[in-house]
Amino acid sequence: MLGPAKPQRAVPASTKRRPRDRSRGPLALRYVLQGLIDATSDLVAAHDLRGRYIAFNEAYRAEFARIFGVELKVGDSMMDALSHLPRDQTNAFDVVQRALRGEAFTLLAEFGDERRARRLYEIRCAPLRDRRGRLIGAAYALRDVTERHRVD
Repeated sequence: MLGPAKPQRAVPASTKRRPRDRSRGPLALRYVLQGLIDATSDLVAAHDLRGRYIAFNEAYRAEFARIFGVELKVGDSMMDALSHLPRDQTNAFDVVQRALRGEAFTLLAEFGDERRARRLYEIRCAPLRDRRGRLIGAAYALRDVTERHRVD
């Protein structure tokens, strides 16, 4: 036997449980962000504080393979990927370390295996920070400016 029904309190609409909207979860956000970085022809990448790739777009992946002969995947270290090219490894290390100190900057730098393709890039770097403002990595947008500088 059930006891008498307890009176129900009115619950504000803002506190009622709503069905979970799966289009707003972390996985959906990841697809949206990947779509955004893939939508540009610029080469876009991001590193964590250990210098490991946490994201890059298809343009970056393809260009890295073309000029360095290395296929990247998320989690790879740029330093390891460039171990066969000490000059580029050193130059990349300098850029990554500067960005991972929290500095936003733009520079021109030449990269690429001379046996494959050597190109000049305009590189825009910016720190990545969490909600509390703590540095968690760095983002890079690169544009091949080789032809533009040959004309100048």
